[in-house]
Amino acid sequence: MKCPHCDAEIGEGLNECPFCYADLTAPPVAQDISQVGVSPLDSYSIGHVAMGVMAWLIISLGYSIYQYYGIPPLFKLWVVFLLTLLFAAVWELFENTIFWYAGKKFENRRDSILNSIWDIIFVMLGAIIFWIFWYLYVEVGGYAGRWYYLIGFITFTILVIIFAYSLKFIKKTSEKKWIS
Repeated sequence: MKCPHCDAEIGEGLNECPFCYADLTAPPVAQDISQVGVSPLDSYSIGHVAMGVMAWLIISLGYSIYQYYGIPPLFKLWVVFLLTLLFAAVWELFENTIFWYAGKKFENRRDSILNSIWDIIFVMLGAIIFWIFWYLYVEVGGYAGRWYYLIGFITFTILVIIFAYSLKFIKKTSEKKWIS
C-alpha cells in the first residue's frame, strides 16, 4: 500500500504513515476533534490566515515606512512575502517541537506533515490577500498606507475573534466526547 501524501510504501492495516505521519483515515476537513492537526483544514486554519495577515503587516512596515517618507524602500514586497513564508515555516517547526516537548500542543500530539504544509499555505494566503490589497489600495488607489494598516488590524481582529469562537466549539466538542 502507498501513502497518498508522500508515496511511501507502507504496510497493510496501518492508520498512520510512519514517514510523513499522515493519518490515512483523516478527511480533507477535520470533522472530529481527533482529526485536528491531522487533516489539511481544521479549526486552526483561520488562525493561520490571521497569523499571515499580521506577519505581512508587521514585516511590510519596513517597506512602507520608507515609502511614506519618500525614501526608496530597502527591499521589495516579494521580499516581505518570502520573509512571511520563512516566519510561517519557523513557526511550524517551533510549534511541533518546542510546544510539543513542553506539553503545550493541542491534545499533546504533533501535526501531520500534510497539516503543517497546509498551515504554511494558510499563512501565505493571509499574506497574499494583503499583498493584493496593498497593490489595489495603495499603489492603484493612491491612498495613504496608514489606512491600509488600520484596515489590516481590523481584519486581523475579526479573524482572531472567529478563530477564538472556533476553538470554543472544539473545546465543547472535546468536553462532550469526554463526558459521554
